[in-house]
Amino acid sequence: MATIALGMDQALWVKRETTQNTAAWPAAADFVPVIGDAQFKQKPEKVDSNEKVMSYSRTGRDVTGYLPGDFSFEMKVRPSGTAGTAPIGDPIYESLLGKKTVVSETSVTYDPAEVGDPVVTFSALVKDGHEVSLCTGCYISKATFPIVAETGEQAIGKTSLSGGFLRKYRAGTDMLNAEITGTVGSPITAIVLKTADAYKRYDVGAKIVVGTDDNDGAGYVISAITAATNTLTITGGVVTTQAANAVVKGWTPAITSAGVTTLGAFGLAQMAKGEGAYANLAITEASVEIDNGIHALYEKDNTWFPSAIAYGKRTVSVNLKRFFYEDGGDYEYDSVNQVAIGVKLPSGNTAGERYRLELPNCEADSPDLSGDMERMLGLPLQALATAALDDEVSLIFD
Repeated sequence: MATIALGMDQALWVKRETTQNTAAWPAAADFVPVIGDAQFKQKPEKVDSNEKVMSYSRTGRDVTGYLPGDFSFEMKVRPSGTAGTAPIGDPIYESLLGKKTVVSETSVTYDPAEVGDPVVTFSALVKDGHEVSLCTGCYISKATFPIVAETGEQAIGKTSLSGGFLRKYRAGTDMLNAEITGTVGSPITAIVLKTADAYKRYDVGAKIVVGTDDNDGAGYVISAITAATNTLTITGGVVTTQAANAVVKGWTPAITSAGVTTLGAFGLAQMAKGEGAYANLAITEASVEIDNGIHALYEKDNTWFPSAIAYGKRTVSVNLKRFFYEDGGDYEYDSVNQVAIGVKLPSGNTAGERYRLELPNCEADSPDLSGDMERMLGLPLQALATAALDDEVSLIFD
């Protein structure tokens, strides 16, 4: 079992939680392909003892509990291909903004949460080589959406995401210590591992597969771990014969491929100023960053882990880049005079295969110029709510 994990052996599934921080086990359709190295980390907080014992040495540390987990990854923004059907990674966008509205055969829109709305959480099942982890209470703190009118890799519609979670349940890889002969009438619930101390690779609450038995595709939940006998106790029980050395590993659903790729060069960006109507706007690239300021909370509940999460102050920022045309000087006036600016930023132009970010009420910061050849205008904007409140940004798939 001395097998090195490979970076390509990584997969992610996400499922919206009905109850915050309660495991929602995903299915094949919940697969989300990531780009690069997805990171899901949680570590215990340790503090020095600081007790005086007539020594200059550090004499010990105390574990005070687990910090909130954190994650980051990049993925394509993949519309479903059918208008009115949620995109790939739907729970991620709902967690990012808080509210979802579906108009059948027309659109799926994500809007910002309002005061009193609960944080939408999801469970993330992460396969990383020979370990599979279920992270519960996942939430999106920050997302960046770049839209670039270019060719090559940067032209593809993507998003970079970061956030946190409340608890991780791990299932590693080992083997059966001896043959088991389970039947429907006498299921085997005690799974004895072969490698010494292999029980440390697993957590109560994780799911496993025992040899060829995956509980009809559902996996087996670990309900108890006995260190002294190196044994995992599972719910249900294995109802088949499995040979000694059969692999005991974390459960995963199948992987499906779905959704379509969008290109930032397609679709027309638009801008409106003051009370004016939206008009087409030539840009070379744009970026929208949404920061929810979400943070974890602790209550006395007899666990090592944070217990809840809450919204902070939401900030939405926009950056536009375009060639320095004659009207570029207008933005300095707009900045000083706080002219309301509306922006629509699309990626793709085919119904069911596109998305756009709408920011109806922005204020410009001072523009900047750059470039030795073509002069480029950089325009930073801050998206603000209107009098209706909680409407500074919408993510629309139509």
